Amino acid sequence: MVTQINFPAESDIVLTSAVDSISANTTDTSVEVRLICKNGAGGSPDQLYENTLYSFDDRVELSGVGELVEEYFRRSGKVSDVINVAFGSLSVDIEFLYCEWNLPEAFDPWTAFYLASRSQRVYPDSVVTIAAADHGSATPFIIRAVGHNMADGAVSVVTKEETHTLNDKNTVYFQVKDIITAAHGAAPTIPAARLRDVMWFSIEYGGTQKMFYVVDAPAYLSFVFCNIFNVEETIDIVGTVTTKTEVDADTAVVGGRLKQYNREPKRVYEVQTAPAPAAEIPLFEQFLSSHSVVMTLEGNDYEVTIEDFTSESSSSDESLTTFKFTWRFSDRRPRIFDTSVNGILHPDRGIFEKPFTPEYE
Repeated sequence: MVTQINFPAESDIVLTSAVDSISANTTDTSVEVRLICKNGAGGSPDQLYENTLYSFDDRVELSGVGELVEEYFRRSGKVSDVINVAFGSLSVDIEFLYCEWNLPEAFDPWTAFYLASRSQRVYPDSVVTIAAADHGSATPFIIRAVGHNMADGAVSVVTKEETHTLNDKNTVYFQVKDIITAAHGAAPTIPAARLRDVMWFSIEYGGTQKMFYVVDAPAYLSFVFCNIFNVEETIDIVGTVTTKTEVDADTAVVGGRLKQYNREPKRVYEVQTAPAPAAEIPLFEQFLSSHSVVMTLEGNDYEVTIEDFTSESSSSDESLTTFKFTWRFSDRRPRIFDTSVNGILHPDRGIFEKPFTPEYE
């Protein structure tokens, strides 16, 4: 019989990366072990693992618990949930938070955001993510936009509170253009309370905030990826894109002439990013190592695969951090789009279409 599960029964939210194994004391030679999510598909329980363990020195141990839970969360699209861990007739409920990396001991799942970085650059047509523990409907999202007011051009702050319900992935999404629009017309009759531009804004929830710096230009390359918490975030990347097309084929000599067969065309895109601020390095690192990446292009989402990347951030003051990576659409065949350079690059900016005006005379 199982006499004790060696895991704190009253534990708080637990990171999957922090649980390598769970053991139990037993007088039996073998024990049935089960992992069950009580809130499975359709609200019914899901059994994600079952096995028989054999005891040694009156003890059984289940290894790889965190990886088992992560695989289930990825498959079911969860960020956190309660998993019932049963050894024979004894069981313990553990609230797991998906986390692929080891985090500092000071990380508090109740107060931290489940995001890759504390600040990032965004564009007027970007989508931003806030993911956190649910603090209830009474806790508002506080948006503070900073820019020049319409009265005298002084730098001013416009504050707005909104209530949102976190979705089943503990996430709320905001459109940057909606935040800018609200700041432009926050108080139509009071010019000092209206902003003619937005330089940056913050979103606060549950006492924690993230900063967003607005770049007044069209977004270049937009990707949606799952970060280390399995939360979908958006990253807009500026850089140089090189398109490479090749054909893989087998060659044989037929009738004295070379013939190709099993021909498979392949198109990859090599990106050399512009220098990234230090605060965005974790964002790039989690994007490049993500298990799920989607590219937003011409209003549609396309699954892509990052085949190779170089990430070398340095503490040296002599150079800024850049990233280089190669990606392709996950379809077997290359894709062609109607826009310039197969839909990946912006059209020419037309700098030579107007008469030249010297800056200095």
